[in-house]
Amino acid sequence: ALGLGARYELPALVDAARKACIQHFAGLTGLGSLSPEQFGELLEVDVLDVSGEAAVFDSLVRWLAEQSTPPSDEVVAALVKKIRFEVMDEATISRVPDAPE
Repeated sequence: ALGLGARYELPALVDAARKACIQHFAGLTGLGSLSPEQFGELLEVDVLDVSGEAAVFDSLVRWLAEQSTPPSDEVVAALVKKIRFEVMDEATISRVPDAPE
């Protein structure tokens, strides 16, 4: 719905979809349909419904895997910068790969 609202310039749909994405972030499917900008905006939200920042990183990995064309290194870097690694514990950070697959 977020993409549909943006495509057809429907601000009420964009707002409602964005709120739903924030409230149900952990269970979202079809993340790959979001543009890098839309996904990045969600990553910046401080009140995502997730168990921790590792879940946010996992969503980034899922988003990358769902892209039909791999995004540029610049896009990936911009999205990775939005992950709050500083709030993850060392055990979680040690499981983060050197490069998303």
